[in-house]
Amino acid sequence: MERIDYDFISLALATVGLFFICCATLHKKPRLILEEAFGIYRGGLRDLKSSVFKRNQVVMGFVCVVVAIVVNLVGSSAAREGGFMNRFGTPVQVVILLAGMAVLGGILNYLSRLWSKRAFKRLVFEVVTDYQWPFEDNMVLTREIGKLLEIPQRDDDTIESYVARIRSHLKIPHPLAQGKPRSGRAQRLG
Repeated sequence: MERIDYDFISLALATVGLFFICCATLHKKPRLILEEAFGIYRGGLRDLKSSVFKRNQVVMGFVCVVVAIVVNLVGSSAAREGGFMNRFGTPVQVVILLAGMAVLGGILNYLSRLWSKRAFKRLVFEVVTDYQWPFEDNMVLTREIGKLLEIPQRDDDTIESYVARIRSHLKIPHPLAQGKPRSGRAQRLG
């Protein structure tokens, strides 16, 4: 049985970890900066969603770097024999390293996005339920919450029906049970 190439694995992990840490330090996309400069963007939740995702990228990056250090330490204590990668020439090793980093980076980025989406949804749920936020009173922010939670607007949506779908998605009870009666007329959403 061939030995594991610890140096190769630690190098790939460290590079992917540093990639995630570097990506998390990017501040804002140029389009968002331009929207803010022109006064088009009026605030909302995308900064929150971005900060949750960046926090997860930093955590994932540091985990990769720490695992790379541990793998390197384990590899340095193992006897120095030729590892699996020594059978290949340098160009093939570079291609395998780049492909491995791309695959690992893609998988970890996908997992980070899933983790961020769950964390964001949990944060929105906690704030909305703790403060019993009235969706109907701020439809701009309500639409943004719906968009970030991937709840599509339908052509026949009224304010009440769209808010009800958001509440249902977040599993939040309807506020009528708490007393504030609404008018009997359904208002169009958009």
